[in-house]
Amino acid sequence: MSCRNWPAMLAPASFKGVGFEVDGDVRSAGRRLVTHEYPGSEFWDNEELGRKASTIQVTAYVYGDDADSQSQRLLLACSIPGPGLLVLPARPPVMAKSVQCTSTFTADRLGRFSIEMEFAVERSEERRVGKE
Repeated sequence: MSCRNWPAMLAPASFKGVGFEVDGDVRSAGRRLVTHEYPGSEFWDNEELGRKASTIQVTAYVYGDDADSQSQRLLLACSIPGPGLLVLPARPPVMAKSVQCTSTFTADRLGRFSIEMEFAVERSEERRVGKE
């Protein structure tokens, strides 16, 4: 039995063409539900409202002599309106909009900025995946 060569298969991460390294990412999906509870009753109803918007949380970093400017470029890319191509190492590329991007510098990690990002996957991407 052969093993998948994961390191050789990982794509370089980027958003709107601005690169970064990834510690981890979390993608969420599901259904939207509203639970109706009735006074004086022991019963409830779950009303389904359709597919929940898919989101991706990314724990990333930039490093090197120019880590400060790399961090700033990524913050700017996340601030530009409209969707952009989000490429993550172990997932297919998707069009997404930036919801939030936070860059953190700590004195014990000189030359490295930690970055937390959240993205909303574009609706057209969800339709495409559903048809495959």
